[in-house]
Amino acid sequence: MTPSETIPLTVDEEHGGLTLTLRRYQPANGSAPRGAVLLLHGGNSAGDTFLLPNGGLTAFLTQDGFDVWILDWRTSPHVVNPFIEGPRWLGGSPQRERELFALDHAAETDIPRAVEEIRRHVPDAELGVVGHCMGGGAASIAIATGKFSGLGVKNVVLSTLGLFYEVPWNGWFKAEDFIVERIPQEDPECRGVDPRTPARWPRAMTEAFGYWPRGWLPGGTSPAALMLQRLTFMFGQPYNARRLDPAISERELLAQFGAMHVGLFLHAAELVRRGYAAKLGAPDVVDRPRRAGEGPVTDHYLIPQHFHEHRITLLNATDNQLWHRDAVDLMHDWLRDHGVHSEKRNYAGYRIQELFWGARAKRDVYPDIRNALL
Repeated sequence: MTPSETIPLTVDEEHGGLTLTLRRYQPANGSAPRGAVLLLHGGNSAGDTFLLPNGGLTAFLTQDGFDVWILDWRTSPHVVNPFIEGPRWLGGSPQRERELFALDHAAETDIPRAVEEIRRHVPDAELGVVGHCMGGGAASIAIATGKFSGLGVKNVVLSTLGLFYEVPWNGWFKAEDFIVERIPQEDPECRGVDPRTPARWPRAMTEAFGYWPRGWLPGGTSPAALMLQRLTFMFGQPYNARRLDPAISERELLAQFGAMHVGLFLHAAELVRRGYAAKLGAPDVVDRPRRAGEGPVTDHYLIPQHFHEHRITLLNATDNQLWHRDAVDLMHDWLRDHGVHSEKRNYAGYRIQELFWGARAKRDVYPDIRNALL
């Protein structure tokens, strides 16, 4: 699909500036939009998540009359990879750049900037937000801190992640062994870990991957299969290649993922150990609240009041091997405990990326997202 508009968005000007991209896909056949929606991709994947296969969720929504906007926020390979290849450190130093690539900073800057830009173009349309994986985590922090207040965001879909972070058992090994925390100490110039370029991995990741049991990784020897093995080690297996829509090519899969910035990687490890969202650098080896209204650290984002301004729908991939399904279940319980109406959709036999790329996703998942935006 070709966007009707591509808008560069500059953020963090005071730190040297970072350029994001906002793509617009207007309703098919020139019809009047029934609403607008902002789509937010995951941690080291691109906004093209929502364009596969054959236009993907974006084509489905535009054909149903939606004005669709895709933000490649600071975690996108379209943003991260060109930036970290350059000579400039965002904020002027490695430490400051890592802080600026944390999830909470993205929620504070990238997402509100995109919503404000959309409102410049469609000031009166009903606006929804779909946040997938860490895009859902960032959207949840944005809601908790009131970043959507006054911007007319009504419906919010959080796909596989909200404010709570739970991982399968094998995900614990990396977080509890503090593998990512070794990177700034051993390779201070390392800015990102890219599953497509293992020769450039920092020593901590290379050593840990060498010890990782091969039986815990998917098989195959093609470039896409090798990339999937490294993605699986980094985060957990995002999809089973046999369950993807056959229209998705190896070339397209290789283009979907890029470097995970070390700052975001560090923040993710903290979130996993703590179990809920808080600022980068907040204590993370703490008691893990399940249904309480407050966390044991002061810089947490378990702030319920602004969630009352939105209609929340949660999507759960029950075979998710990045985030345990408890992450969504805990978010659902927490919202209800605080009187926020939330609906939850469970998709049996789906892994995280299969919600958008699976052979049956257009039949099983897309209609539920559309209905949640109405």
